[in-house]
Amino acid sequence: VAQPDVQPRDRAIVVDTSHSQSQATFAAQRATVAALLARLGPGQRFVVLACNAACESYPQGGLSEASGARVAAAWRWLGRRELGGASDIADALVTAARHLDARRAGQIVYLGDGVPTAGALSAETIAARSAAPLTDIDVRLVGVGVSLDEVVLRGLAHAVGATYQPLGDGTAARLRQLALQLDKPVIAAAELELPVGFKDIHPQRLPN
Repeated sequence: VAQPDVQPRDRAIVVDTSHSQSQATFAAQRATVAALLARLGPGQRFVVLACNAACESYPQGGLSEASGARVAAAWRWLGRRELGGASDIADALVTAARHLDARRAGQIVYLGDGVPTAGALSAETIAARSAAPLTDIDVRLVGVGVSLDEVVLRGLAHAVGATYQPLGDGTAARLRQLALQLDKPVIAAAELELPVGFKDIHPQRLPN
């Protein structure tokens, strides 16, 4: 039996470079980006975005092929970014979506603390602004920062069909685990039917 063709998935990686990040958390983000780019295979393309109130990107428009030279250039480019400014999460996600090719499978990986200080300021308003552009895009939220707003990150994940997980200790083993998890499919909006009589059930809503 002929196997269906597997379409290469492009990846847009959003790095939070706002004032709420520290040099240590920025270093953890860069290490995560390196791990994710290293897993890109033949036919895959990528873009790295450094975002605060607005976004810069490598490449400046569209996507880059995942060659060794381009990956190394992206790594050097990210290392030259400076921290500062507000954090507009909705704008970062929408900008990342614009870089992806609607004709191909795409994934957005957001690395940040989930603390919006510009634009939409809640999970609900961020989702309202970004949900349409994120349609048919696999969105993964990874919490990294001095202090995480997991209420916003979990709420946003549920609203746009994404996943959320904290980066954790940022060790090499953790980065390998994260990179593997991001390659796996997502079950979104899962529901569980229980027999009559169950009450006070927690959590009330299952994560994606």
